[in-house]
Amino acid sequence: MMKHNGLILFIFILLLVLTLPMTVFAAAEEPAKIASVELKDALRGMMNKGVYDEIYPSELAEYTGEMDFSGLGITDLRGLEYFVNVESFNFSNNAIATLPSNLAQMENLKSLDLSFNDMYELPSGIADAPNLETLILKGNKLKTLPNRIQEMANLRNLDISGNRFAELNNRMIYLHLASFNCNYNFIDLNEGTISRNILDNMEVSGQVDAYKQLIALPKITYVTDNGDMVVKWSKAYDVPFYDGTTAEVAGYSILLDGVFQETVGPDETEYDLGFLKDGDYDISVSPDYQVEGFEDFALRYYTTINAIYGEDGPSISDNPEPVVLQKPNDEPVASVGAVATESLTAPTETDTDKNTDGPLSQFNMVTLILLGVAILLAAGLATMLVVFLKQKPEEKQPTVKKKK
Repeated sequence: MMKHNGLILFIFILLLVLTLPMTVFAAAEEPAKIASVELKDALRGMMNKGVYDEIYPSELAEYTGEMDFSGLGITDLRGLEYFVNVESFNFSNNAIATLPSNLAQMENLKSLDLSFNDMYELPSGIADAPNLETLILKGNKLKTLPNRIQEMANLRNLDISGNRFAELNNRMIYLHLASFNCNYNFIDLNEGTISRNILDNMEVSGQVDAYKQLIALPKITYVTDNGDMVVKWSKAYDVPFYDGTTAEVAGYSILLDGVFQETVGPDETEYDLGFLKDGDYDISVSPDYQVEGFEDFALRYYTTINAIYGEDGPSISDNPEPVVLQKPNDEPVASVGAVATESLTAPTETDTDKNTDGPLSQFNMVTLILLGVAILLAAGLATMLVVFLKQKPEEKQPTVKKKK
C-alpha cells in the first residue's frame, strides 16, 4: 500500500511540474509593441509608469472616449491598434509617417485626426476600421488615396486639404459623405476634367470645399554657365481663388537628388547649383505657398527634371502661355500670371494585401495552442493514473508445507 501511495504522489508531482509552467506561460501577457518612443513615453506618463516599465495590451484596451496626443513629436502609430475601445484620436501636429497596416480590431473608433504630419502615403488598412466616420488628413504630403477607400461605408467627413493631390481617386464616388474638403491641392477641376467629373458624381449631402486649388510649377529646365548648372523656371504669381482670396508664393524650395538645398525668394527665377560632375541628377523646384490656416506649413508640389549634365542645356521660354482658371459655372476669372500648367496624373497605387493577423490575434492563438497542449498532457497523465489504480495486485497463494 505504501508503494502505491508513493507512486501516486510521484505521478501527481510530475503532472504539476509538466503542466504548470505551460499554463503560466500561456496566460502571461506579452508587452504591447509600440513603435514610437514618443508615444510610449506619453503613455507611460499617463499611466504613472517608470521609463523602463512595460505597457500591456489589456491596459490600453481599458481606455475609452477621446484621447489627445497632438504636438508630441510622434513619428509612428504602429501600436495604435491596441486601443480597441477608444472612439476619437487627435494626433495632429506631430511627425507621423507610418500607420498600422490593420485597424480591424478598432471597432469603436469613429474619429481620427492626422492633420499636419509627414505622411506621404495612406495605408490601405485604414479601410479596416469598420466604424470610422471622420478622417482628417489636412496638411500632409499625400498624392493619392488607397483604392480601398470605397470600402469605408461609414465614412461621413473627409478632409484631404493642403496635400499634393493632382487628381481625385475615382473610387471616391462610392462614398456617402456629409462633408468633403480638398482645397489647397493641385487638382484641375475645370469642366470636363477627370477630377471634376468625379467631384460631380460624389455623394456629399453637406458642405463641399474644393475650388481653392493651387498651381503647380509646370516646367523647369537648366543651362550651364562656365561649368555650373543653373536651374531656371517661370515665376509663379500669387494664385487667385474663386472667392477672391489668394495663395501667396513665399519662395521656392530647391532639391538635388531628393536632398533639400535651399529656399530662395519669391522673385527669383533661377538657382545656381554650382559645378556638378558628369552624370544624371534629379533636380526639383517647388513654389512654397502660404494660405490661411496653413501659415506654419509649406504647401509644395515638386516638379522634377532628370538633368543630364553637358556643355549646354535647353533654354526656357520667357513668355509661357498663361492659364485661366474657371469657376464652377465656367465663367473665366483672373489669369494666374505667367504660369503654364502641364497635364498632371496622380500616381497609380497598388493596394497591399489585407493583414488580418494583428498582434492581439497572434497572442490569442499562441495562448490557445499552449493551453490545448497542457490540457491534453494533463488528460493523458490522468488517464494513466486511473488505469493504474484500477489494476489489483495478484493475491499470493499460501504455501502449505506437507508433513513428513
